[in-house]
Amino acid sequence: MEKSAYISTFLIYLPIIKKDNQIPLFCYLDIFFLLLGEYFIVVRKKRNGATKAIKGK
Repeated sequence: MEKSAYISTFLIYLPIIKKDNQIPLFCYLDIFFLLLGEYFIVVRKKRNGATKAIKGK
């Protein structure tokens, strides 16, 4: 996933953060799920690479 997802998420919440002068909970949740999704993508790629290497032998 590119950095653009994080930047767009931040830009969406920027007016809310400026208005309330604090970061809302759902902004944290959104970023958390983005990171979680990226982590699972990396893990899946590593696992797929490992199984392909074993099958290739």
